[in-house]
Parts: sequence; C-alpha cells; structure tokens
Amino acid sequence: MQPAPRTLSQSRAVLKSLQQFGEVSSFLNTKYFKIRTSTSGGTAFAIFESPESASNAIRASPLTVPLSNPRPNTSNSHIQEHPSSSNPTENATLHPSNTSSEAIECTITESEYDHKANMRKNPYNMGFQISRHWMEVQDLMRAPDNRVPLAEYADCFTKRKFSMPFRVQDRYFENTVKAGGTSLMQMWKQGLEEEKRKKEEDAKCLDAERPQQNTDSG
Repeated sequence: MQPAPRTLSQSRAVLKSLQQFGEVSSFLNTKYFKIRTSTSGGTAFAIFESPESASNAIRASPLTVPLSNPRPNTSNSHIQEHPSSSNPTENATLHPSNTSSEAIECTITESEYDHKANMRKNPYNMGFQISRHWMEVQDLMRAPDNRVPLAEYADCFTKRKFSMPFRVQDRYFENTVKAGGTSLMQMWKQGLEEEKRKKEEDAKCLDAERPQQNTDSG
C-alpha cells in the first residue's frame, strides 16, 4: 500500500474497498499485527471467503482507495496577513478548500504466507477454554457501571492465554461446521432465505384458502 495507512480509519477504507469483491474473513495490517519482522505498515494480509473474490481482487490490481482528510482551518490567519482583495482568483488562492483528497494505491498479489499456521497461533482461534478464575475477568464481571454480561466477553487477554490442543480445536470446529457457524455473513444470508421462503409459503396458504371461501359463499 502506497502510501502506508497512517490511521485505523484509513485501514478501514482499504478494507471497505476490498469488500466490494466479496466477504473478507480476515484483514491484518502489519502496522498493528507484526506477522513478519521486516514490515513497516505498508502491507496488509486479506483472506477472502471465496477464491473467486480473491481472483477478482487480484485482477483489479492496482486498486486506488480515495481518502478525504480535513485540513486545519487557517482562514483567519490568511485574513490577518493579507487584506481582502477584489480579485476573485486571488481570494481563491488565499483561502484553499478545507478538505484535501488523498489516495492509497494498493497492489494486490497472491500471498505465499501460511495464514492457517498463523491463525493457529491465536489462542482465541476456534475453541478455547474460558478463564473465569482470572482476576481481570472477575473484575470486569463485577464492574458496577459497565458490567460485562458474559464471561466469554471478558476473557480477552491474549498474552496470558494458552492454546487448546489441536485435536480438541478440530472437534469444536466440526461441531461449528455442522451448526453452520463458520461464516456470520453466510448465516445472515441463510436467515434471509428462510424468511423469504416462509413468506412465500404463507402467501400460498392464503391463496389456497380464498377459493374455498368463495365456494362456500356461493
């Protein structure tokens, strides 16, 4: 990415541009996730939900991501230093626009990095044991004003977490696949399809009842 994103909002803008090709299941900016030792934040790893989405993104490379950053308002200082002029062109030069248009050019290529092995290093990947006995978790559960409703939400301390054995993680993952919980986007789409199918069935039932009512009235 040239230039490298300087803020989280700029990284989100890059992610939003990638999402036009399909669902992005993982997006890691090396500025915040030190995957490699020699990175300066100009590289990000994106994993698409489908190979077709990844292929479309690669074909669209290079991708230009527009940014809009507000400029500091310096109109007062210009007015004090330079008296008003009757020339409209000169006034436009002295008072530039408050917004500046920037862009990040993204070169998208296929990565040879082993993302699955990296995800395995995350103790919160797939299944994990809830650490209810940690003092940090208990403190979040007892907070009077902003109390965490579930211990699952309070268990978020990666440095202290230990990964579960792979065989146990695989067993949890098999249950997740059977329940259809591998993708939130897919679960949402399935819910929409089921709701649409239910409405169609209800409409058919109403259409079937109307002729019967007309026959009885006749």
